[in-house]
Amino acid sequence: MCLESRTSELEDASLSPHELALLRIDSLHSKRDFIGENIMRKIIGFTGGLANELNGILHEALLASVTDLPVLLKALKIIENITVTDPTLLEEIDTSEGFRDCLQKILHLQEGGEDENELLKSIQSIAMKIENSCSKLETLDKVVPFTESQLKARLPLIFDVPGNNTPRRDLKVMIHQVTSEEETETHDTGYVMWPASVILARYLAENPSLFLGTANNEIGDILELGAGCGLVGLVVATLLRQHKKEQRVGCEETKDGFDHDSSVSNTSVIFTDYLPAILDNIERNIWLNDIDKSSVRVAGLDFFDQPGNDDSKYDGSEQNWIDMEGAKQPQVSLVLGADILPYSNDAVNVANTIFAALVEGGKAFVISPRENKRYGVYDFPKACRNAGMDVSIITCAKSAGSKYSSGEEIMVENTSEEELDHFIGNYDVEFFIFKIEKPLTS
Repeated sequence: MCLESRTSELEDASLSPHELALLRIDSLHSKRDFIGENIMRKIIGFTGGLANELNGILHEALLASVTDLPVLLKALKIIENITVTDPTLLEEIDTSEGFRDCLQKILHLQEGGEDENELLKSIQSIAMKIENSCSKLETLDKVVPFTESQLKARLPLIFDVPGNNTPRRDLKVMIHQVTSEEETETHDTGYVMWPASVILARYLAENPSLFLGTANNEIGDILELGAGCGLVGLVVATLLRQHKKEQRVGCEETKDGFDHDSSVSNTSVIFTDYLPAILDNIERNIWLNDIDKSSVRVAGLDFFDQPGNDDSKYDGSEQNWIDMEGAKQPQVSLVLGADILPYSNDAVNVANTIFAALVEGGKAFVISPRENKRYGVYDFPKACRNAGMDVSIITCAKSAGSKYSSGEEIMVENTSEEELDHFIGNYDVEFFIFKIEKPLTS
């Protein structure tokens, strides 16, 4: 592939965090040659990674600038886009061997003829913007390029959405990994893709009727509590997007102009957590997966502020959940939560939050490790019933090596409180999935 065609391809991809992430993954796992490889091989020996390819392209474009300034302009526009779409990749480009020197050479190019002068001004203006963006990176003081193993460790985690025989790009969910020291030092659980969230995401993907509804039963909004990195909500949002796409194709084929399945047409997925930094990371993961922002929302939620809980100014009769701005938010049809019962008082706090957030007839699915690891698990069924909801354990999941999957399904619907207590305390499993239902009052 020639320099010009490759830069055109990369320019399109540079506008999408999702496409850039896929290219980063491909560049470290494929053995194909890339533009500028010979230059990078001479400079550092290792030529893998999208950052090294982009650096090589910039070097090639600089050499070609004697006769072809537009190619250099396009190469710089790619990196300018990346300053916005992928800060992690920008760090890798900035620390790539020779990049900073190359940028300085571009900034010191001499003006040529009158036609070239305007183009050169545009080139150097973009180069200055890139230099300014790089000066704000946490890796500014890093003078050694990332190694191949380090680049691989910085790739997004990929969750292949089950339920499809052939994996497709739009049915993969990518999760940004923590790369900054500031994030790592906070020890925040919200940056980790916990096994419980993987199991719940897989369970929902294998049972899409739980959130897709039917043509005669429109599903309302979906609320994820303690979303963390957002895996569960992202899987649901991805499958909702896929469902809408398939329905549009179906409408086009019938040519009647009618939407044959409006069950999810207005459904939004609402991601909630407590810390602003975690919420920012959820926003990043939404963007990373090309999720339409009109179909999702991110909001702060503190369990203690919810109606009926200790720090709330509302009693349990309030039929709204409360965001961290203190605003009342409308109830939803489905609540999801993974590993949100670590402390004993979480049993009541989470139960009251679910009751306030659900419409009558709504459901919630909460997964948690067993009670000897999470102290709110044992009292959770009782807390849900005290709040006025029905609760049952619909499945248990066991670990399978390094991967987690739905295990033996044990139906204990409509069991007594004593039977549930005995089950939680004595059944040898690693996870419980609680199904909670808010009854209709009329």
